[in-house]
Amino acid sequence: MLSRLFSLVVLIATTSISPVFAVEHQAPQPLVENVTQKVLAELRQPKGAAVKDASFLTQKIEEHIVPHVDMTAMSKLVLGKHWRAATDAQKEQFMNEFKKLLIRTYQKSLSAYSNEKIAFEPFHPSAEPNKLATVKTKIVRGNGPSIAIDYDLRFKAEDGWKLYDITVESVSLVTNYRSSFSTEVTQQGLDHLIQTLKDRNAKAISGNNAKK
Repeated sequence: MLSRLFSLVVLIATTSISPVFAVEHQAPQPLVENVTQKVLAELRQPKGAAVKDASFLTQKIEEHIVPHVDMTAMSKLVLGKHWRAATDAQKEQFMNEFKKLLIRTYQKSLSAYSNEKIAFEPFHPSAEPNKLATVKTKIVRGNGPSIAIDYDLRFKAEDGWKLYDITVESVSLVTNYRSSFSTEVTQQGLDHLIQTLKDRNAKAISGNNAKK
């Protein structure tokens, strides 16, 4: 349930514009608002069954979401000390499979989207406004309480603002995955985790193809 909620949250927001931060790059709040509108517009198009199709959703995630995620920063935070001990090849393999895992999770949540509304809280610059930012939002549901979502972004001169963590009702996506992966890496090694992710991703793709 938590993983599904995280995914829905990511997909329903990921871009921002604000002249305070940069001239050539979009700034935090509008960046998230921008991507949110693009993704929701795709879901609201009268495409019928296509919106539920895994390949269609994956394509839209790659197009609208992935470019705004700092996979390197997120992978470093998720693996923690294990990242520092990893070889370059292991880092690349982990990021590749972890990205596939995130896309799969996002895809499942998008397929379950049912017109939830997104409310953006007033933006407040961080103590390091040119480096870090948090965009606060709420998912407004018709059949339950609102869900508080924080999007954490960091700025790089060459890339602009990129997402590196999401916090849902005080629970961090990065911390959640780090807790999940840490024991496996400690007990069985990073290669074992990479292979586990690879097998799960391959199985999921195979299952999606079988449904066509």
